[in-house]
Amino acid sequence: MSPPTALPAVEARGLMEAFAGWGSAATVVTVNGGDGAPRAVGASAAGPVSQDPPLIQVTLWRSPAARRVLGNSTFAVNVLSQDQSDDARRVACGAASGLAWRNDGGVPVLSGNAATIVCAPWNVYDGGDHVLLVGEVLKYSLGAARPLVLGEGLQSGANEAGQQPEPVLWSWGRSGL
Repeated sequence: MSPPTALPAVEARGLMEAFAGWGSAATVVTVNGGDGAPRAVGASAAGPVSQDPPLIQVTLWRSPAARRVLGNSTFAVNVLSQDQSDDARRVACGAASGLAWRNDGGVPVLSGNAATIVCAPWNVYDGGDHVLLVGEVLKYSLGAARPLVLGEGLQSGANEAGQQPEPVLWSWGRSGL
């Protein structure tokens, strides 16, 4: 038996291009801040984990913005609609001005979402330069709007009139409110 050979080092930039090669719904995690002000951070990824118990996971870039939404507070997973491309830009740039908020049982959520999922914290896992936040779904609501999809690092998907939206840079999690 021959000795194992070392695998070549993974080139980070190429890997990020590969990761950005498929579409994902633009997702923002929101929570009440310690000062009572709403906080928001974009998720790199989100998806279902389990139906029994009902669990969802969101992947957040390990950052000060992510630390502000992690904790023992109920949080909301906001799946942005195609009408919220300006909100996506604001969150990606770390700006709070202009976001339309509503209160859902004490949890701040963005108005106009394609879907909103309110969760109790279940667990947080180490994911290298990211953290994986798992929440137990307490309730959810589905809006009538279509989700805003990010693909190849840019917002994608034509609207009903066939127009392509303006691009949104893929910078979720590196910033946040």
